Amino acid sequence: MSSRYRERLPQLSDGVFLTDGGMETTFVFHDGIDLPFSATFPMLAHEAGLARLRRYYQSYGSIALQFGCGFVLESATWRASSDWGNKLGYSSKALAEVNRLAIALLEELRQDWATDEVPMVVSGCIGPRGDGYAAEGCMSADEATEYHRAQIETFAATDADMVTAMTLAYVEEAIGIARAARNLGMPSAISFTVETDGRLPAGQSLGEAIEQVDAETGSAPAYYMINCAHPTHFGPLLEPGPAWAQRIRGLRANASTLSHAKLDAATDLDEGDPEALAWEYRDLRDLLPGLTVLGGCYGTDHRHLEAIARTCVAAPSWYMQLEHRAPIERSVLQCFGEVAGCDVLCLIEVCDRSCHPLDAVQGARREAQALVRAVEESAGLVAEPAVPVDSLGVHRSVEKCPRRIRKAFRLYFAGGLDASGDCETRFSWRMSQLFETRRRHLGLEIDPVQ
Repeated sequence: MSSRYRERLPQLSDGVFLTDGGMETTFVFHDGIDLPFSATFPMLAHEAGLARLRRYYQSYGSIALQFGCGFVLESATWRASSDWGNKLGYSSKALAEVNRLAIALLEELRQDWATDEVPMVVSGCIGPRGDGYAAEGCMSADEATEYHRAQIETFAATDADMVTAMTLAYVEEAIGIARAARNLGMPSAISFTVETDGRLPAGQSLGEAIEQVDAETGSAPAYYMINCAHPTHFGPLLEPGPAWAQRIRGLRANASTLSHAKLDAATDLDEGDPEALAWEYRDLRDLLPGLTVLGGCYGTDHRHLEAIARTCVAAPSWYMQLEHRAPIERSVLQCFGEVAGCDVLCLIEVCDRSCHPLDAVQGARREAQALVRAVEESAGLVAEPAVPVDSLGVHRSVEKCPRRIRKAFRLYFAGGLDASGDCETRFSWRMSQLFETRRRHLGLEIDPVQ
């Protein structure tokens, strides 16, 4: 067997790589599949399970292909280690076979889907020996190395490019996995989970945990991730400066803001708000530019990942061309470009980084956020930290804009912006006001595109 990227992981570059979402919650709550101990690997043993796994990966791989970004194919083996296998009646030989089958499936999908523009990395997924939500029955680092060695050894003999250990609750298990992977020549990603206070279930801070793993393994992990926690739990504690924060390159957040204990006790799925979660990811990428691997965990599905891609992935080159825009969108982009005195293509680029794609009839909040941010950035304006935002997302910092831009915004967002009524009608009314501003201040005689 020979891997494609084991010697040089492409997600260590600047490009965004998507991955999947909450596999277990998708199968349990959306498909009604019984998963004892949250184990998905038994699905690999029969055709119906394999077919469902293929559809699951397809729902995410298609998003990567749509947005032209890389993709990390993560195996359905989070519970495929000896303790959990024993509970489900699997021998060590059967477990090794199911881990090989999981990678073979991903390699098959990679052969079908990957392109030069959309590289796909195959990762062997490793889960915690224990619950993952609690730091109970903790191993020493040496014990963890020995426990996880068999699964990593199996992955090393396949086409897997790397291993990813997820939902780790304490640092010794992370150290043991990183050492085992290094000894077997496998790149590793270490993903910690945190509680609502931003600390590991064992009580250690995220920064201390990353620093300790690096110190005791010679910085063996290729990078670190955070999973099975909501951005509001850890985001306020992150800073761009420390070296440990720069080691975080992956995020698989929960859709829900609930604690681990409440999620464990929940009988219904909390899917959260995909758009709101996507903006949390965008804010974290602004804080940590090295955050390149984006996926989901508990409660997320392809809808969340599509929203994340729209918000965090740059638009394909064809989308940067003005002629591909809807007429009403071309009008607003041209108008704001002229009012702000900036290049229209530059404005498009900023709009797409803020809200991709800019859709005039999807709702006033996203439209307002994208346009305000676009004009402010294009005009070289920098908003103050924690800028207050009104109910439609319009920055109060517009008051700091040059007079001609401020007047355009006042007309554009004045009146008719309540939640009632037809959005497209309100948009058209604001468009007419905006063009009136353009004529008055710039002496232009161009009619708006209908």
